[in-house]
Amino acid sequence: MTRFRPCIDLHTGRVKQIVGGTLTTSSDDLKTNYVSTHSAAHYAELYRANDLRGGHVIMLGPGNDEAALSTVKAWPSALQVGGGITDQNAWKWIEAGAEKVIITSYLFPEARFSLQRLKAVLVTLQNDKNRLVIDLSCRRKDGTWYVAMNKWQTLTDMEISQASITMLEPFCSEFLIHAADNEGLQQGIDEELVSKLAQWASVPVTYAGGGRTLNDLNLVRDTSGGKVDLTIGSALDIFGGSGVQLDECNVKTKSLIAPPEAGEKEIFSSWALFILIVLLITALFASYLLQQKRIQAVHETVISIFAGMAVGLIIRVTPGRSIQDSVSFDYQFFFNLLLPPIILASGYELHQANFFRHIGTILTFAFAGTFISAVALGVILYLWTRIPLDGLDITFVDAFSVGATLSATDPVTILAIFNLYKVEPKLYTVIFGESILNDAIAIVLFETAQRYKDGSAAGSLTVLTLFEAIGIFLLVFFGSLLIGVVVGIGTALALKYTLVRRFPKIESCLVILIAYASYFFSNGVHMSGIVSLLFCGITLKHYAYYNMSRRTQLTTKFLFQVLAQLSENFIFIYLGLTLFTETNLEPKPLFILVTVVGICAARWLSVFPLSKAINWFIRYKARRRGMEVADELPYSYQAMLFWAGLRGAVGVALAAGLSGSNGPALRMTVLVVVVLTVIIFGGTTARMLEILGIRTGVVEEIDSDDEFDIETSNGGTYYKRAGTAVGHTPKRPDHTIALDSVNQRANGRPQQSLRSSSAHRISPNRRPGSGIGGRKASSTSHREHENAEQNLLSRGSSTPSEDEASFSDDDLPPAARRSPRRPSPPPQVGELDEPPSLSVVPPAGPAHTAGDGSFSAGGTIRDIFSRSTGDRAAWFKQLDEEIIKPTLLLDQGKGGGSSV
Repeated sequence: MTRFRPCIDLHTGRVKQIVGGTLTTSSDDLKTNYVSTHSAAHYAELYRANDLRGGHVIMLGPGNDEAALSTVKAWPSALQVGGGITDQNAWKWIEAGAEKVIITSYLFPEARFSLQRLKAVLVTLQNDKNRLVIDLSCRRKDGTWYVAMNKWQTLTDMEISQASITMLEPFCSEFLIHAADNEGLQQGIDEELVSKLAQWASVPVTYAGGGRTLNDLNLVRDTSGGKVDLTIGSALDIFGGSGVQLDECNVKTKSLIAPPEAGEKEIFSSWALFILIVLLITALFASYLLQQKRIQAVHETVISIFAGMAVGLIIRVTPGRSIQDSVSFDYQFFFNLLLPPIILASGYELHQANFFRHIGTILTFAFAGTFISAVALGVILYLWTRIPLDGLDITFVDAFSVGATLSATDPVTILAIFNLYKVEPKLYTVIFGESILNDAIAIVLFETAQRYKDGSAAGSLTVLTLFEAIGIFLLVFFGSLLIGVVVGIGTALALKYTLVRRFPKIESCLVILIAYASYFFSNGVHMSGIVSLLFCGITLKHYAYYNMSRRTQLTTKFLFQVLAQLSENFIFIYLGLTLFTETNLEPKPLFILVTVVGICAARWLSVFPLSKAINWFIRYKARRRGMEVADELPYSYQAMLFWAGLRGAVGVALAAGLSGSNGPALRMTVLVVVVLTVIIFGGTTARMLEILGIRTGVVEEIDSDDEFDIETSNGGTYYKRAGTAVGHTPKRPDHTIALDSVNQRANGRPQQSLRSSSAHRISPNRRPGSGIGGRKASSTSHREHENAEQNLLSRGSSTPSEDEASFSDDDLPPAARRSPRRPSPPPQVGELDEPPSLSVVPPAGPAHTAGDGSFSAGGTIRDIFSRSTGDRAAWFKQLDEEIIKPTLLLDQGKGGGSSV
């Protein structure tokens, strides 16, 4: 919110208020409004008494160093010093007590801007831009403003515009703008300049020049939307003026900053959130109607984008900026709140059998495909900007950053249509697997490229630093992967050795928080949180899931799906809104058109050549075994992979990191390309399936995805049901067994056949015809009798202790039983990924077994490296099933009895 900023102008060692346009080299031209009899330190003490921080001390010419030093010593770390600052003396003023240094004329040797000098000053300040303020004091010329130097007498080559402001922002913490034509005249502020500054700048801006009354503070606030601060000099009573009193400025500033700001912000935030929620409701209800009417031509994501665009346009043309600012795209909000649920749900709901069956193909497209796409698009854009048609001149690092940004595919729309049409599982799995890994790889590529942009500590990108960048990329990716896997395995072990499953609410909260902790920890140690969260979700589902209680299994499964659904719809609404509410954008139609053509070319290069290589590799392996196989990826699949390469919100979020003078144009390009690809490619997916003749209506015989049909492993879930655990000492059991609850048996056969998928929980083989109502009609005593009979007669079971019996999942529906599977067709020999079948037969040769006949870890690992690729995959699966899982999960027999 707009506030008053104090000032101390020094000329020949004294505090003066000078008419800006008369400050020439000749003393005869100088016109002053006030010459103070007080020292400069007196004003510093005065500001300190009123707690008016952030004031600037400007040295107008030589002979002012001593007076300026006295002010910063009077109030250390609260005042900014400018005038004659260079890379040689900048740090001296910080050490003397200045909060920040202000620099202007030094940046313009011979009236031309020098980026090299700006970087030199920043290096002197230990690359801390929070210690630097850039003074863009200016004068009007030909209807615009140019930076003025040498006491505001010499115009430089830098026009104050969106491009120049954006170019300078990465190097400073704020701007100071003296309107030299208005300075000292007390004839009112330059409203047009204030409005433009608020629109162009995203860092704090202080305007000085022409302030005459307290109402000017309100005027600046209203004109800038509270984004620009105001300095009042000659009109202030302490400088001999009569228009404004310092005490009034102080009171007014505090009234603007404190309660009204909080209340006003709360109101506008409430309206912004209400608008977003209404848009979400509209999108979800539209999705319901589309599914009810079986309309496939339009998807809810397209509706979300158009709804966001319509509302964004209305907000843009409505007076005021508060709501507009509240709904503008915030990449921190995106990365911290919206993206994690989608990534976590992708890993947690991943159909692992299909994913790892095609892991080779997926990794090829995710790694090689993403890299080829980023480089190809980067080269196309870099070469195009060598032609001076759009006025863009970007470096190769910027071009590659845009390429990495737009190589992040987000086929939410296409995958939703695939689900609706029941598209062949292999194609679905390859597209889905590529997309979830591709986002993570694109983020790491972008961040790696940004290390080598102009002005960075890593220097420019060369052949040698290219290898360094590749090493950084691999380190970040696999380091992040390791963090996610370790967190997932640690969670499995924690659930194994505790009885937290007896408190499902706490257990569910812990699982969710631990998953999110891996994301933020990975980001905190400069790794990729997206990669860590993805593999944490995969590991949680593969290991920790079977150590959870059924309530937690239901909760996590359903909650992750709901959060992902909300986040996906919210993101597309967000994109539509941003197209009109974001002000720091610059459209370049020709460049946007070239980029659209470029991403098509880059996607072609990343799909078709790699598909041919994959097909050749598989046929080559098959021929070595004397067999002929069909293409792993026929042409129709390749064409659909190309069509599925639409861009998504990850690209828009990454584009927020594109800075410099070309940043607004590049961000606008990315945003428009994302919206266009979602509408064009996503909206024509159903038609493309028909054109390409891709098989649909394929029902895969896998476990039901209903929230009550929780998959179990080997007939039951794994968890610690009884005994000593971390934080728990069991009560002494009561050894009395109540035999009167055991049903009589006739002819040596039980009256009712029972089945249990976990200890002390009974599921009848056939559910009553009344469904849920029938289960509710069961009496508690009847359930207890069944449990007593099961506990007494089950092999290896014992009577539950009192504290064990008090925690039960009996009120939940029973776990789903797997339907008999048809014999699966034999795998294609030579397949790139060559998954093992579920039943692994050890290859011929000496078996490395332990004394009890089970396979030993050492022997298994030695055999892994002595086998062929197919055998190796089988042994990896056997290692997982025989060594890793029994270590992380409680064995069914040891944990509480087998199924009956």
